[in-house]
Amino acid sequence: MTKNEILNNLNRGDQKAFKMLFDMMFYGLFGYAYKFVKSKEIAEELVEDVMVIMWEKQGQFDEYDRLKAYLFGVLRNKALDYLKSNSKMMFSEIDNHEIADEGPAVIEEELHVLIYHALDSLPAKCRQVFELSCIEGLKYSEISERMGISINTVKSQRSRAIKLTRSFLDEYMLALYLSFYMHNL
Repeated sequence: MTKNEILNNLNRGDQKAFKMLFDMMFYGLFGYAYKFVKSKEIAEELVEDVMVIMWEKQGQFDEYDRLKAYLFGVLRNKALDYLKSNSKMMFSEIDNHEIADEGPAVIEEELHVLIYHALDSLPAKCRQVFELSCIEGLKYSEISERMGISINTVKSQRSRAIKLTRSFLDEYMLALYLSFYMHNL
C-alpha cells in the first residue's frame, strides 16, 4: 500500500492507517523536534501532540507530502513555542541567580534557547535561508533552486540573517550584563 493510499484510509477514519502513518513518521518528526528542544521526553510529547493533530485533521489532506510538510511546520511552531516559554523561565532564573549551581549544561541549554529565539525574530525568508544554509548545510545553489531565488539573494539573505542574529545576541548580552551589574551594586 502506498503512503497516499494509507492517507486515504486515514481520511476514512481507519485507526490502522493512523498507526501506520504514526510509525512511518515518528522518528523523522522526533529527530526534528529533538534538534530544537534537546530533550527526549519533550520531543516525544511534541510529536505526540502533532500526531493527535494529524488524527483530528483527517480528511483535510489528499497527499502524503502535503500532510508531512504541514506536520513538520506545526511541530516546528510547537517546539519554538516551548522554547519561548522556557526562555522566559530561564531569563527569570538568571535574575534570581538560581542557575549558578546547575553548571555549564544549563548555560548551554539556555544558549540554545536564546539562539532559537534570535532566529525566530528574523524575517521569514531570511530565516529560511539561514536554516537551510547553516542548520541543514545546503549549498547556495541548492537553496536557490529550492526557494526559487537567485544565488546572490541567498548570499545576501544569509548575510543579513547573521548580522541580525548577532545584533539580537549583542543586545541580549548587554541587557544581561547591565542586569547583573545593577543587581550586584
